[in-house]
Amino acid sequence: MLFNIQKKILVLVITSVGIIALASGVYFSYLQHNTAPPELAQTMWYPAEYPAIPAFNLVDQHGQAFTEKQLQGQWHLLFFGYTHCPDVCPMTLHVLKEVQTQLDAQQLNANVKIILVSADPQRDTPVVLSSYLNYFDPRFIGLTGDLTQLQQLARSVGAYFAPAEEDTESIGENPDVYNVDHSAGIFMINPKGKPYALLQAPHDATQLTHNILTILEQP
Repeated sequence: MLFNIQKKILVLVITSVGIIALASGVYFSYLQHNTAPPELAQTMWYPAEYPAIPAFNLVDQHGQAFTEKQLQGQWHLLFFGYTHCPDVCPMTLHVLKEVQTQLDAQQLNANVKIILVSADPQRDTPVVLSSYLNYFDPRFIGLTGDLTQLQQLARSVGAYFAPAEEDTESIGENPDVYNVDHSAGIFMINPKGKPYALLQAPHDATQLTHNILTILEQP
């Protein structure tokens, strides 16, 4: 029990430090360039010099290779979650489904792709991801693969996830039953393959769509 509490505190501390660092970097970046980002609710901006997402090799829900190069050429929304998630993931994907519908109405559905990056590759096989995402929108992309590569991708945008195999309360007597701690934010990647904005939870479809459209309208 003490281990679980310490682990959750550590995750919160790491997340808080990361957010503060990101906020500070954004502030000084825009101060340095003497410009200001648009004022959007629940949105944090990455510094202009923030590096592009580094090389990775994963697979999508169809078993096809997916690399960092496929994040270039258009906007992407990354959400880190897993198919056995009891609450945050299905709620967020439902919101993203509504966002996709609103983008369709604006004829901008081809401008933005939505990606679920698995925080639980042990259980999230391509087949499992495909079945899960089809429930929300078959156009959504699901990525899985090597745990180390998934964690590197998460770190490159400032996200985190922590498989909870050690959490005996979650596992019980079944080693296949456990929860995963993960970021709840949505990470917006620009057509250059660089993190551009962090859309923070809790998510509302109308507000999220407004923020996305405002970002797309930026020069």
